[in-house]
Amino acid sequence: TDDLLLELNTDGNRFNFLANPFPHPLLLDGAPGWPGGAGIRSALYAYDDADGAWELAPAEVGPWEAFRFRARGPRRNGNPRLLIIPASAQAPPAADAPREGPAVGARTDSAAAAEPTGLEAPPAIAFALSARTADGRPLGDRMLTVAFADTASAAFSADEDVEKFQPPATAYVLLGARVGGEVLGHDARPWGPAEVPLALEARGAAPALTLSWDASALPAGLPVTLVDLATGLEVDVRTRSSVAFEAASRPALDAVPTRDLADGAAAVDRFVLRVGDRLASSEAPVEALALEAPVPNPSTGAARVAFAVPEASTVRLAVYDVRGREVAVLADGPFEAGRHEAGLDAGSLAAGVYVVRLEAGGEVLSRRATVVR
Repeated sequence: TDDLLLELNTDGNRFNFLANPFPHPLLLDGAPGWPGGAGIRSALYAYDDADGAWELAPAEVGPWEAFRFRARGPRRNGNPRLLIIPASAQAPPAADAPREGPAVGARTDSAAAAEPTGLEAPPAIAFALSARTADGRPLGDRMLTVAFADTASAAFSADEDVEKFQPPATAYVLLGARVGGEVLGHDARPWGPAEVPLALEARGAAPALTLSWDASALPAGLPVTLVDLATGLEVDVRTRSSVAFEAASRPALDAVPTRDLADGAAAVDRFVLRVGDRLASSEAPVEALALEAPVPNPSTGAARVAFAVPEASTVRLAVYDVRGREVAVLADGPFEAGRHEAGLDAGSLAAGVYVVRLEAGGEVLSRRATVVR
């Protein structure tokens, strides 16, 4: 019932395994604000046994359930790094009771995936892999992000990257970014052209898999393509949000693995994430009015609409239903010449087909948008 004081491990791999010590769910979204929370170096991770998947930055964990994170290195003054799990971070027993303590609003999976240190989210793309066992039990992997930062290193860095965790199960699927001799669950890298191999391992899984992603945190003008090395399929991650594929699975293990991190030698490179030159794409002059289809499309929630204007002008970007009725205005006012983006809250629209219409400089362009539930 009291606050719990812990000493963090700051040596070696610096991963700390903790557990909710309380009889009520523990709110993890406020962990960076706990006393000593500055010692948390990465996002928090928990294992979802129902889906057989590591979950990145869960909003909460149940009573006695475990979670893990990477701690910062030793303090310069030699003192231990201490962390207090406050009793006030427990979820209130009543569903309608207000939250107490340092916890803040829960973040979405995509925002959390792009926010490995609890600071302002850098541009990133978050992946999720879904599969099933032969008898229909769900398998998944929700721990792969590729983030971009001016100060990041292209090589593996224990202060920036997170190795791929080994699922504690005999049957599983996992996908990691291969960097040097490491397979990563979080790969922070610098801006600029690169090809990042994505290594796949499947154990006891049916051959049909689905890889999905959230590219909404990527900046405008950064070309990113997903290449399937087995089929040659190339997908612009801005125009699609998933791809179904088949892959042979090795037999399930006889016993749950005891190792902490995934064995990169057991994974096969299946995809390549091809990143283009951000500067060349984003700084090239705009020569004509342009409107891109919403991303993702179809959409169930937040979507992004990119457009470009060749010269400063008044812009109106609106959404219309199939009867021609205006249902949303995304932009209305003066814009400088260049590339721009507007947000579309597809979650507020009924399922169906819509038209996104751009008016600027006496010209009109339109693109189709589909909302699904």
